[in-house]
Amino acid sequence: MSVNYNPTAPEVLHFLGFQGALNTVEKFQVFEKEHGILLPPRLWDFLDVAAGNPLLGGTELWMDPRWYCTLYEELSMQLDSDSEDWEAAVSGERAEAGFYGYSRIPREKWPETLPDRLLIGSDDCGIVTYGIRLDALAEDDPEVAWNRESGPLTCWQADWRLSEFLLGLVCDALLGRPAELAEELLQGAGWRFRWLRADAGLHELGIDPDRLHAFRSPYLDFDGSRVLLSCCIADGELCLLETSGEVQTMLVISNGQPGGVPA
Repeated sequence: MSVNYNPTAPEVLHFLGFQGALNTVEKFQVFEKEHGILLPPRLWDFLDVAAGNPLLGGTELWMDPRWYCTLYEELSMQLDSDSEDWEAAVSGERAEAGFYGYSRIPREKWPETLPDRLLIGSDDCGIVTYGIRLDALAEDDPEVAWNRESGPLTCWQADWRLSEFLLGLVCDALLGRPAELAEELLQGAGWRFRWLRADAGLHELGIDPDRLHAFRSPYLDFDGSRVLLSCCIADGELCLLETSGEVQTMLVISNGQPGGVPA
């Protein structure tokens, strides 16, 4: 039995028959030129097939370069728009939020306490923002970290490599997060969704659980639960394993119409 234990996010989308939207490359090339920033190659590969995809429209990654910016650009705009408030602030709530402190020091001093980041997405409420450190963009698989709006500006938690983050976005979308679109979107092309107990599914498909790579879902649950995901392609079937606490479930997606492409 042939099993791909380490599919990439673009490979999963290609497997499902998806193709990228036209003019995606040009839009992001303009962003790179205007900002003097080169996007990581893995992000380019993903956007090339994922941008404009209805399955991924509500996920945490921004699919349009109009939303992309750096942390310093975002902070500067925030401080400039509220300049009168910052001048009046002396302590308390604004100081605790972190903005007041950065309004009182020269911007060339920010790197001493706050590394700049490329902001690449947010949750659907705008409470959590995701970013990659600018000095890591040239890495093969840089870390993706997140910051909660209510937390300190300096508190960024790195939970994924970029490859995991992107694959997690696709897995979450197929599992119905944040919106249950996947089955309806894919069923017209002949795709079938089967939910199995994880142990039964792994045995049925001949998947070695020790070879699966588990990583955290990018879809953050605010009740503190930690959802782990794994993904593989086994003999032409896409298998997604979800672990929440002690509960493990498996979604198997297969196509009875070879070559089917989503509408």
